[in-house]
Amino acid sequence: MLRQTISRGFRPVLQVVLLLCLWLPSIATAHECAAELPLSGKWRVNAVDHPDNADPALDDRDWSMVGQGADRILSRADDGIQWYRLHFSVETKEDCSLALYLGKIQEVDEVYLNGTRIGASGRMGPRWFDYVSAYRFSRAYTIPDGVLQEGDNVLAVRILSFYLDSGIPVSNLTIGPADELKAHALYENLYTKRIETAILAINLLGALLLGVTALSGSGAISHRWLSLVLLMLAAAYSIESLSAYELRLEYPVLKRITFILMAMIPVIYLRFHYALFGGYPQWSDTAVALAPLPLALLHQFNLPVSLIGVSYDLWHISFLPFGLLLLY
Repeated sequence: MLRQTISRGFRPVLQVVLLLCLWLPSIATAHECAAELPLSGKWRVNAVDHPDNADPALDDRDWSMVGQGADRILSRADDGIQWYRLHFSVETKEDCSLALYLGKIQEVDEVYLNGTRIGASGRMGPRWFDYVSAYRFSRAYTIPDGVLQEGDNVLAVRILSFYLDSGIPVSNLTIGPADELKAHALYENLYTKRIETAILAINLLGALLLGVTALSGSGAISHRWLSLVLLMLAAAYSIESLSAYELRLEYPVLKRITFILMAMIPVIYLRFHYALFGGYPQWSDTAVALAPLPLALLHQFNLPVSLIGVSYDLWHISFLPFGLLLLY
């Protein structure tokens, strides 16, 4: 009887010991896989778009050399599609699911590791309505088994870019545990969506308060026009948001709507000025206010990718003095 009692008492202890023995190898494997490896080296860039650029055996010595140095972002070489290649060495881990973390590249990318496509964000195309931007999306691509080699590897990144601040964030380029890097990318995307939601809420709240005061008679009629401006900004911002991208809203008509809204804002500003001061601004201020309008309407046409960068840059530049005028 005593022997049975003792054996029953030790049985749970033995079960815990056995479970620990089974878990220890997995814990050790997870520890071996825990190290994240930042990638660094000399990048090469080529503006010629060809599928062979992803081939690790390709001789890229005639490509332009881009010195990474201490730069945070490897900037775009030109508007449109470019290829970037990086030769690097890494010590692989067995029984370890790995991922490549790239952060925010801005527009569209296709990523190849040793000739195998491991991920892509957005959608490329030769013209304005053919592509879908992933402007605020953080990338973390799972590396399939057997793709990463012990020793020399070739990373090839195909990018469609035309924003002023677009490029590969080389300071964030990391290979590591897939679960951790994907969780990190998910956290960044959630943080971006929180910021977008906050900006959208501020615009909608401001529009609501201005609209209510204008309609109730306690505010000036100019509040109604300013409320309309905030509503249009909120609508355009929603269409270009990360949430809209994740919902796969890839329709060209949404791009048209966005720029129609942005084209109408300068006109509404003139009506706001007229309601507030009883007249339109002087001709120089009117020209500043209307400058973004034709550039926004330009994006109603299916432009070639080579022209999108120029039109975007001019449109953004034209909005800077208009924004200052609106704040004034």
